[in-house]
Amino acid sequence: MPQIPGYQILKFLGEGATGKVYLAKRKSDGAQVAIKRIHIDAFDPTLKREIYLMQQLGKHENVIQLYDTKEIEDRLYIIMEYAAYGEFFDFVGAGMEQTMARYYFAQVCEGMKHIHSKGVCHRDLKLENILIDGNYQAKLADFGFSRLFTPGQMMRTVCGSPPWVAPEILLDVGYEGNTADIWSLGVLLFAMLSASLPVCERAQDGDPYYDNLKAKLYQYEPWTTLFAQPEYTEAADLIKRMLEADPLRRITLEEIMHHPWYLGSGQVPLQADIKAYMAAQRAAAVPAEAPALADEPVFRGHDEKAAAAAAAEDEAGQYRGSGDVAHISCDTLPIYEDATEGLPLPPQTLLFPHEDAPTVGAIMQRLERALRGLGLAVERDQDPEAHALEVARTVRPGVESGMRIDLYRNAAGVPLATAARKGEKTGFLQMWGDFVEALAH
Repeated sequence: MPQIPGYQILKFLGEGATGKVYLAKRKSDGAQVAIKRIHIDAFDPTLKREIYLMQQLGKHENVIQLYDTKEIEDRLYIIMEYAAYGEFFDFVGAGMEQTMARYYFAQVCEGMKHIHSKGVCHRDLKLENILIDGNYQAKLADFGFSRLFTPGQMMRTVCGSPPWVAPEILLDVGYEGNTADIWSLGVLLFAMLSASLPVCERAQDGDPYYDNLKAKLYQYEPWTTLFAQPEYTEAADLIKRMLEADPLRRITLEEIMHHPWYLGSGQVPLQADIKAYMAAQRAAAVPAEAPALADEPVFRGHDEKAAAAAAAEDEAGQYRGSGDVAHISCDTLPIYEDATEGLPLPPQTLLFPHEDAPTVGAIMQRLERALRGLGLAVERDQDPEAHALEVARTVRPGVESGMRIDLYRNAAGVPLATAARKGEKTGFLQMWGDFVEALAH
């Protein structure tokens, strides 16, 4: 066990892509904290930015707090608030009744209001990134995709988990991060109440659920069943306003917090009732078999036929285009220019300048260095005619998520890079986003 001045390590909690996480006790007051230990070589620009943003967020009852960081020899220790009951995902798989859903949705909105007031958008809100502390309070967590923003500022990085991503992000036409967060709030409330997701794969033309949603038909379950019931009229109205395909017409966070469903009866459940309810929810949400893909819709109502077709198309390598989350061709990010720390990153594309273009070998070294800096396993293709890297990350014991990066030149002779998913889809988008942002520095 590591030795950290001022803290007593209690037990090992788990291991992520960049380091191990421990439960510890703060000696000054006995408070339990979570401590993430990473090797100093893995302290990349993405993690630096995440720490910086968490420092700016400070303390809020619905946001995981960063307490401190300590560098000891060749290790960095990130000390954060501990959420004893883990991911909100584990409490929602059976669906929630409206009173409790309102109680927790309001907490998430309060957390979102706080980070937006600090000029930070989340960009990866989902059930897994909301944690439940020892008092059954909901807290926003995982700010790896978060960025500073100013009102009206357009971002272009494609990021987030496919079923939760706003349609404007996938269109690759620019989007406002705080407005995109509202779409994810709509997916969240939909999932909390119905134990299903509003899109089959992602909010993109061709997805059967999204096409229906975009046309405002609402002609699939649970719209035609649960949300058609009179007692769900206000909830359905709020969800529709959050899941507005046009970001300019989408409801704002302030309007959400003044909506009749959100205001409800004004009564807060008793702590004893919350504890009993959440314990029952957790027991009911445990699936008989773990879902194969953590980023796939795993609730009831998922369109298996459409998902299978999309998966087959993906395996056949048919996905193309810079806006697609499964296969991304790149052409405009100047990776040889330093980006200013703390500012939003350039578009999620790669450009190797045509003037004084580096050699293929130099480009490959640049890509490989960035990938290894993220703690990923990297191997070069052994074929001397191929310019490719095989990349892998362990998602959970025995399961890896990976990608293949191929380097080539287009008809104009400009070097481009293409990343294609290999194996399990889980974590591909996170991996690609980390990689692109590492290259930006």
